[in-house]
Amino acid sequence: MTVLKKYELVKGEQITNGCHLLFMAGESPLSTIEAGRFSSETVIKDNLTIRTDLVSEVELLLEFIRKHINKGYFITGDLISGNYISCIRNKQIALVFKEVGLVEKYGSGIKRIIQAFTEYDLPMPHFEEFQHGFRVIVYKTPHKTPHKASLSDRILQLILEEPAITQKEVGQRLGISMDTSREYFAKLKKEGRLTRVGGRKSGYWDVSG
Repeated sequence: MTVLKKYELVKGEQITNGCHLLFMAGESPLSTIEAGRFSSETVIKDNLTIRTDLVSEVELLLEFIRKHINKGYFITGDLISGNYISCIRNKQIALVFKEVGLVEKYGSGIKRIIQAFTEYDLPMPHFEEFQHGFRVIVYKTPHKTPHKASLSDRILQLILEEPAITQKEVGQRLGISMDTSREYFAKLKKEGRLTRVGGRKSGYWDVSG
């Protein structure tokens, strides 16, 4: 109670809305995150819906992003120019997030993201507010050129784009024999960089690391 009162998460005998969102048990529609990995504007390859406490939501969302970390981002408007003012919608939540290390400085997140993507020579992200929410759209990063990427990396790139691709199709796309394709798939699985999920007909490949 001392900690909750310190961060103004309790008023009188009642907890605040911010306190509920931060520490609630189970699921609630009050705070929802929808994440998806799209192969086109209408085809979704993977998705995630999160309706739990805010701290857990951050952790689960980061796990989803890491799973599809090969994707890039695009930013437009005032966000890319830096001509905007950060507006904290719930000061209690912002303060707790800062204390636990989920944010470093109020209002600096977008700028630091732009800087990081620029340093890694990646396409910029697209952020927008819509339907009383906030959306981030992530696009694929540019392909590595064949003379720079190893055969293993080229195989993994194809699998990232089409997780259900077969070893035969990979061989045809890269101009290698079926035996070579099988050899590299076995090598990548042994290295822990590739895992088969599901059966031969309905399953898919999962790229790790």
